[in-house]
Amino acid sequence: MSKNDVPLVLGPSGHVGFLGLCTRGPLHTPVCISELDEFFETFGLPVEGGYLADSVRGFFENGGKICYVVRVAHTFARGDSEVAAVATAAFVDKTGADVFRIDASSEGEWGNEVRVKVKTPAMPKAQTLLVRDVSAGDNKMQVRSSRGFEQGTICKLDDGKKQEYVTVARVEGKDLIFASRIKGGFKSSAPTFVQPMTFDIEAEMPGNRERFDDLSFSPLSARYFERFINQSSLLIRVRRIPNDTPFPECVPENVDRIDLTGGTDGLDHLLPADFIGSNDGPGQRYGLGALEVVDDIDLIAIPDLFSAREFSRGRGFRSAKDVEAVQDAMITHCERLANRIALLDVPPSANHEQVLQWRLQFDSAFAAFYFPWLVIPLEGRRRRAIPPSGFIGGLIARSDATYGVHKPPANEIVEGIVDLDVLLSDEHLGVLNSQGINCIRNIHARGLRVWGARTISSDIQWRYLNVRRIVNALRYAVEHGTQWIVFEPNTPGLWKSITRDLSFFMEDLWRKGFFQGKSPDEGFYVICDSSTNPPENVDAGVLVCEIGVAPVRPAEFIAFRIHQHMEDRATEDANLR
Repeated sequence: MSKNDVPLVLGPSGHVGFLGLCTRGPLHTPVCISELDEFFETFGLPVEGGYLADSVRGFFENGGKICYVVRVAHTFARGDSEVAAVATAAFVDKTGADVFRIDASSEGEWGNEVRVKVKTPAMPKAQTLLVRDVSAGDNKMQVRSSRGFEQGTICKLDDGKKQEYVTVARVEGKDLIFASRIKGGFKSSAPTFVQPMTFDIEAEMPGNRERFDDLSFSPLSARYFERFINQSSLLIRVRRIPNDTPFPECVPENVDRIDLTGGTDGLDHLLPADFIGSNDGPGQRYGLGALEVVDDIDLIAIPDLFSAREFSRGRGFRSAKDVEAVQDAMITHCERLANRIALLDVPPSANHEQVLQWRLQFDSAFAAFYFPWLVIPLEGRRRRAIPPSGFIGGLIARSDATYGVHKPPANEIVEGIVDLDVLLSDEHLGVLNSQGINCIRNIHARGLRVWGARTISSDIQWRYLNVRRIVNALRYAVEHGTQWIVFEPNTPGLWKSITRDLSFFMEDLWRKGFFQGKSPDEGFYVICDSSTNPPENVDAGVLVCEIGVAPVRPAEFIAFRIHQHMEDRATEDANLR
């Protein structure tokens, strides 16, 4: 390894980026999910009629370990279309002025079931006595016990004749040091009581209750209500509304119950654009654009694409062309990033002829079709057909973990299903496979298995899914493992160092069975010398390294070049050798 000390490692494998419809959870934000319970905790109960929850379940049942989920909804109004919105309620202080708003933690009708209670305790939960007199202008007092007091605690000083409110800056033993000076003197013999001023907020919905006690109005406090709730609550978000009301009148009135209202799901007017989205920078990423910044993904799936047609009732998805537009955007997304594969579903209840017609609209080495839909068991004797993409993502992850990304993810059992929506004859299987459609078939005693691992590319060199994924993984490894060269002199010494590192790395993969050939020379080559780096390239600050691999029989070399611009990303230029 060269002085960079950055190991060459293959890219992520078997990590699916899902786009879909949820009842709750952050919109257009990738959330890493490592187990099914985590999905339901974040995104709530399944959308009735949707496929995402069952697809994520199928991903984990088939061996998937990590996926990213992006919740999609209609978020930009067009005409009178209904967009996703959060349920909310306003709260006022003792003078009637708005003091804060409480919103559901995410958009959706689910938020309309959230009930909130606000309460100021009738009796203080902690109280102590002043043990030494303090004068006006002091910012420190000694108390009998400092238990229950901490930085940010708003204290009420009460000697029976007057009251004053000060905020603790820090606690030193039994001394309270305040953030401001005391305006009036207080005597220990009065006696002077010192008590913290807190309030409680409780949020509740069927099956879930959250209680936040001892909240403070001071931003200095670790329990400052706005920050504390927003960092810990799964149900609500709080937004303080600045006003001129002094403490303690700014504390909200007690409310036994107030219902959040106005939450909408944003599903009735779904558009293809809500899935396609865009990437306009931080805070402005939507749909597929939200997945662009997640380097950990190597597969993408949108199982809810066909349910979106049902939800929009012809107002958003008007025809099959709208579904085609989203799938075409998935392919474009994968081709542009060149590090992931689109797992595409075919329309529901389609026969083999209709599937062939659907497939003819696409041509890409970065996408694969799977057919037919899968039948899963429900409660009782009920069954349901769902798209296969999520299950296939888990199956690919399982194959990668067991054998490696170089093995075609075929002849593998699909777990968690009881039947297929369409049964195919051997004749149909042959025709479909020849057209790049990967079929799932019932092989009697051997179970329901994936029978095919092809892309939908018309280019013979990219026909096989494992070939494309090997090159994707290698590209990732080389691009990320050679970042150290950006500020190195572009000289023959650097070329030799890169050739040595890459050759060691490629030989290790050859020994693991990634490439064909009885010797490393038959399985791969690495060229980084004056032939790939003529003077004009060196002068332009570009280093070119050519790598060839023979991943499948016949052992044709798939050659791709890594252009490492000395302060930019690597790019790939692939051709057949």
